[in-house]
Amino acid sequence: GRVFEQANRNRVAIVTGSSDYADEVYRLLEQSFNEDFQCVRIAKGSGEPGSAEIKTIAEQLREFNADIILAAGGGSVIAKLNVKKQPN
Repeated sequence: GRVFEQANRNRVAIVTGSSDYADEVYRLLEQSFNEDFQCVRIAKGSGEPGSAEIKTIAEQLREFNADIILAAGGGSVIAKLNVKKQPN
């Protein structure tokens, strides 16, 4: 969290899968930030994300207006975040 504090970034979106393990990963990541940070979890469903799920996640990320996006999980979590980097 210190690097982000120094950069004056405090809105953190943590994108995870939906398993019990992902719940624990989110909890640990959220606890690593101090009270000055606002964290939100965006959990995807199981399996590879379809286009509708990707659009929903992109909308959630836009609405939250995250300064930082952390992806914790396997390839499908990372794949859906690659869409976020694309315009529109």
